[in-house]
Order: sequence, then C-alpha cells, then structure tokens
Amino acid sequence: MSDWMPEPQVLEAKQLPPPTAAEETFAGETDAESSEVQDLFRLFSSRLSSRSMGRGSVVPVSALAKFSSEVDNHNKALQLRREMEVAERARIDSGQKNYEEAQ
Repeated sequence: MSDWMPEPQVLEAKQLPPPTAAEETFAGETDAESSEVQDLFRLFSSRLSSRSMGRGSVVPVSALAKFSSEVDNHNKALQLRREMEVAERARIDSGQKNYEEAQ
C-alpha cells in the first residue's frame, strides 16, 4: 500500500453497538410494510425461477439492479408517506390547540 493510504480497519461484530429497537424494525416499519418488501422479493424470486435457470446459473446484473431499484422506490414511497403522516398529525394537533385556545 502507498504511504498516503491508511490501513483498512475491520470491525468485529463484538465491537458494534447493539441495534436499537428502531433499527431492528427497519426504522419503525410496520409488519404490513415489511410484508410488502417480502412480497417484492418473492415476486423477484419467482420471476427468476420462472426463467428455468439451471444450477450454477448467474443472475443477470440487470435483474438485480431492477429489483434493487424497485426496493429503493418502495422505501422512498414509505418514507414520503411517513413524512406526510407526521405533517398531517402536526396540522391536526395545531388545529386542536387553536380550537382549545379559542374556547
């Protein structure tokens, strides 16, 4: 290695902090949301197996990229939905506060 490049560091599992509850549930993902991702994976898997690929066959990179893209889009949609729910809740709470102050 060159002098200017630091040695790579390898973290052992025992050095990592334990996952938080949010990390264990994929940042608050509900069971329904989790099952949607599992359904996407099953769909992807069935598409690959329906192509009658033999043992030792290589999965096309384009198929993996497409699946990864679908999961990314799904995750972005979930994040947007969560943000909209938080904004809606804040709007409702603000309206409730204004109503109570007017009483």
